[in-house]
Amino acid sequence: MRSAMNTHVAGSRPGDISVELRLVLREKTSEVDLKRKAVIDLELDKKKPKLSRSPAEELAVSGVDAVKGGSFSEEVSTRKSSVAVITGETGQQRADQVESSMKGQTQEVSVPRKRSRKRKHLVEEPPSEEKQLPEVPNWACTSRARFENRYTVGSIMAKGGFGVVCAGWRKADNIPVAIKFVDRCQAEYTKILIRGQEWKINEEVAMTARAADGQPQPFVIGLMDFYDLETDAVLILERPRDMVDLNDFIRERGNCLTEELTRVIMRQMVDAAAHILGNGVFHRDIKEHNILIQANMAAPRIRIIDFSCSCFVSEEPYDAKSFAGTPSLAPPEVILSEVYKAGPTTVWQLGALMWQLTSLYRGFSTLKFLAKTLPHVGLLSKYAEDFLRICLLRDEDKRPTVEQLQHHPWLSY
Repeated sequence: MRSAMNTHVAGSRPGDISVELRLVLREKTSEVDLKRKAVIDLELDKKKPKLSRSPAEELAVSGVDAVKGGSFSEEVSTRKSSVAVITGETGQQRADQVESSMKGQTQEVSVPRKRSRKRKHLVEEPPSEEKQLPEVPNWACTSRARFENRYTVGSIMAKGGFGVVCAGWRKADNIPVAIKFVDRCQAEYTKILIRGQEWKINEEVAMTARAADGQPQPFVIGLMDFYDLETDAVLILERPRDMVDLNDFIRERGNCLTEELTRVIMRQMVDAAAHILGNGVFHRDIKEHNILIQANMAAPRIRIIDFSCSCFVSEEPYDAKSFAGTPSLAPPEVILSEVYKAGPTTVWQLGALMWQLTSLYRGFSTLKFLAKTLPHVGLLSKYAEDFLRICLLRDEDKRPTVEQLQHHPWLSY
């Protein structure tokens, strides 16, 4: 017995009781001893420690690969094999519930609970029995009590079809945050690989994290935390001080910006678009309502928000029926053709944004532009006019790439 206990096993550590017990048990050949071995093995397995990581540690060590998209960075990223969840209440109804729950409250507000209900899933191909995906990754917190203990929910900042965004604060240090509630019945999830195992993750979380990865400067509002509760997917986002909606910024300045200020904004927008596309994310809804601007600086800084319409960049064209952005800002190919591409669509939306910044006649519409019934009321230099013209070329193949726009003379001087 003692000699067996001292036997060396490759890969074992001194004092590893489970290995030593297994060596002893292997020397027993009787039926009684074999049964005892099975019992001891079972008890040892139960006593093995289960390793766990915090959400931040899990994100830091996870190498995430899209099931249908190749490999990406060391942080969370991915998509394109998405599972749509399409039953239940609309985002507007959810916003109304949150808003009504806040009436008469001046401090902390808790989001009302809803009775759980079974959700219907549209799955292209059910995974095999041994690959059934869990509802959420192990680093997505599902505790409502933990969320309410960490954050204070304030007044509603914005609401729409995808959910409601509230002002909030992190209780530990009173840092301002934006808290976005998305009804889980409307939230979409995508399959990803984390260290070889399949998980399901909220698509907007994956897009936001991926777009912000490796930013040379903060172009994208950062994702600070994520809770996948029974009724809501809750995104905790940065809320920089002194930042306002670009649409409000334009309105406060007479519905039209100077060319110099427009160039400052567009230079950052082109760089941001190049970075986001370079990270494999297609925003699909670039517009003034999805841009924040910090105006209390000599050179205003912009941040892009709301990746609820985004998807991963694909080398293959997208079906025009799948366009998820603002319809009036859709490129001509979505209207006139059956497919559209990430790069040309992004350039078109950058051109539409510049139009909104520099024309006294607000309300860009692709249909009106194509019909030549959309006047541009404003004075521009020769270089600025050329930049706007090439962004809004009807033929997508003639539009420049975002990288080519970065070297346009208008942005260079």
